[in-house]
Amino acid sequence: MKSAESRWSVLTILSRIIQGCLSAAIVVGAVSCGSVPSTNYYSLRVPPPPAAAHTPQTAAVLGIERFNAPDALRNDRLVYYSSPTQVGFYDYHRWVADPASMLRDDVSRRIEQAGLFADVELLPARGGSNYYLRGRVLHFEEVDYEGAVSGRVGLELTLVRGSDRQVLWSDSRQAKIAAAGQGHAAVIEALNAASDRVLGELLPPLLAKAEEELKQGAKKSP
Repeated sequence: MKSAESRWSVLTILSRIIQGCLSAAIVVGAVSCGSVPSTNYYSLRVPPPPAAAHTPQTAAVLGIERFNAPDALRNDRLVYYSSPTQVGFYDYHRWVADPASMLRDDVSRRIEQAGLFADVELLPARGGSNYYLRGRVLHFEEVDYEGAVSGRVGLELTLVRGSDRQVLWSDSRQAKIAAAGQGHAAVIEALNAASDRVLGELLPPLLAKAEEELKQGAKKSP
């Protein structure tokens, strides 16, 4: 009988220990879940639509390929550099899409609004294209060294003729703009401003070259 009582006592103690461990795990889990910060999402500014719809100047179609980017920019987390060689990521501050996709969408809208091409397609697409635009993102990050916190954007664009894959034009630009304040919102604004500057310098000569090429092609046509 004494042996049975001892066994019962041991089982009771073990049961209480297990219940205590489970309660502690539940409390820790609840505290952990409650302390996870919310994730903030950001985007590039969408260029305003033109006041009036443009009539396409040509029947040519431009296909925009997926933009390439370094490994650090192939996800949606905001990237920062604390030195030229030290890179970090914000886990709770993210873009709505990866930088290469956002910049490609921005380029597509701006070229479409220029009204030079009959259609501007994001590849892959079902129809064929007369010209192709390639892109490579060089920079898209917060820079935390060399003075004030800044937003840095770099982009390379290449225009290719579809019939013979000849490169017609290629250039790159980079802009670095200081954040006008503290916090992530100021950095996002700086990156938007840097993107506007880069595209404002790249797209006019690209469109000028495309227009020149299209006029030459029209002269050669019977």
